[in-house]
Amino acid sequence: MPSAPLKIFCSYSHKDEDIMNQLRVFLAGLRRQHLIEDWHDRQIPAGGDWDKLIKQNLDSADIILLLISADFIASSYCMDLEVARALQREQRGEARVIPIFARECPIKNLSFEYLQGTPRDCQWITQQKNTDKAYSEVVQTIGDVVVDMLGVEELAKNPDVILHRTIKKSSPYKKIAVAIGMLLIIVAAYFYLKPPATQHNLWDALLDQGEYAQAQKLCKQASDTQADSPAVKQCLAITALMLDDTSSEVFEETANRLMGEYPQSPYPLLIQAESNAAEEEWDNAETQYKQALDINPDIPQAYFGLGQIAQFHYHKLADALEYYEKAVKLAPKNSRFRHNLASIYAESKDYAKAAEHYKKLLATDKDMLLAYVEWVNVLLY
Repeated sequence: MPSAPLKIFCSYSHKDEDIMNQLRVFLAGLRRQHLIEDWHDRQIPAGGDWDKLIKQNLDSADIILLLISADFIASSYCMDLEVARALQREQRGEARVIPIFARECPIKNLSFEYLQGTPRDCQWITQQKNTDKAYSEVVQTIGDVVVDMLGVEELAKNPDVILHRTIKKSSPYKKIAVAIGMLLIIVAAYFYLKPPATQHNLWDALLDQGEYAQAQKLCKQASDTQADSPAVKQCLAITALMLDDTSSEVFEETANRLMGEYPQSPYPLLIQAESNAAEEEWDNAETQYKQALDINPDIPQAYFGLGQIAQFHYHKLADALEYYEKAVKLAPKNSRFRHNLASIYAESKDYAKAAEHYKKLLATDKDMLLAYVEWVNVLLY
């Protein structure tokens, strides 16, 4: 079993350097926890043997990221050397290879097609309205792989690897208690009782939570038998607008048209708020989230969006905490909502509350392995 920090190699076309650099910004959390150290060819010093250094780092990497785009596929060096070598190491069990869907291009029948990539459902990063959300999903996937490779038990036994600044505050007994607690959480994940089902149509509940891809899938299934249903038509229109690649002008025009067609629906306002938040048009996003809540005060995604604005734009932790609490109360099984709530309690230094919510999060989503690490972190304070 490898030890932290894991070595990450980034294979990419130089025409996608901006995407690679932005991804590295989002990887900062994993670097700060000393879980990873990432390498790319721009780190080669002047006069360095670039071909030799690339091969050395590729052959020693624990995780290899493939930033997929048309330029990447057109690059003989990327495909014929880096991808071929990466897949050989993956097949021998020496490394994990993760395709990252950067810019849309055909990938059918290519050598890496069999590998699970991210963002899920092949939702290309540059096509998404909220690229921050896309990068966050990519890094969450990478983080889950990192923790899976290191092993939860290894992390619990050796917290000094990633938590060397706080370990001095912990006694050996506390370390043992943390390890036992981690084991109990894993067991509890399999037996935790699910919250009661929502009274909304399932796709309405998904729209309320901003889970547009899942909602669209259900609505398409429903359209086979309910093609004339206004609810299905609205669902398909809303999700298509959020998931399809459209210009800002087309998005705004279509969203305004939907507001006219569905004046009593909060969803056209909600997706306009999401779009404005992605573009950092904070005032407009805040207004539209609140207008959506005026129509329906039980939309957790609107509270979640307001919480993000309060946290990241206004830096008002108390306001963000209040909004996240409302989102979690309305959708207690939503991992995104619970994760932000736990994180903000930790940021506010209320470690007991943070630990409580990490425990609940892991009980309902045992696959969010990075949350195990964060949970250990707060327990050590």
